[in-house]
Amino acid sequence: MKKIFRNKKTILLFSLVALILLLTYILFNTSNTSEQDNGLGKRLASIFTKTIYYLNRSTDDLDRAYNGVGNVSNYVGDIDQLISEYRVLEKKYFLYSIIPGRQSSLIDKLWRAYMNYYKLTNTSREDVYAAYKLSLVIKDIKKSMEYLLSCDINSSLNIYHKIKGDIEEILDKLNSADKYLSKVND
Repeated sequence: MKKIFRNKKTILLFSLVALILLLTYILFNTSNTSEQDNGLGKRLASIFTKTIYYLNRSTDDLDRAYNGVGNVSNYVGDIDQLISEYRVLEKKYFLYSIIPGRQSSLIDKLWRAYMNYYKLTNTSREDVYAAYKLSLVIKDIKKSMEYLLSCDINSSLNIYHKIKGDIEEILDKLNSADKYLSKVND
């Protein structure tokens, strides 16, 4: 030990270097965290807004498709892109909160909000697909019902058999949307 630290100047020099390195590490970590938090807030606000937009639009489209008013476009790809944004945010911002000492009540609240909006986005995706499919077959459904009400069972069944797969797919998507929606917490 005497050979390394021969005099007080060497000890002082090593202490100063260690202190500078420690301060640099602390300052870098603090500024990096605040940049992450600022970026997180902006990104969350953006994707949460998009989620609400798509949820409202998909609900409206489902209503329009049911009433047979206008065509419904299939924008599932746009919602898939939004889901990808959610996954990128999860990897970039929320996985770092698992590190001991980084957990906070704010991160917990953001995580819960993030998960709820993510589930709402998946609900929108299922609704959009169901609305799009429903808009394609609603006229056939109504025609089948008209035949049924006029007691023309064969014609009604002929139409039904043509669209049976689509109806089952629509019901499956609506059930899936309901499951996502039921998992949203307060």
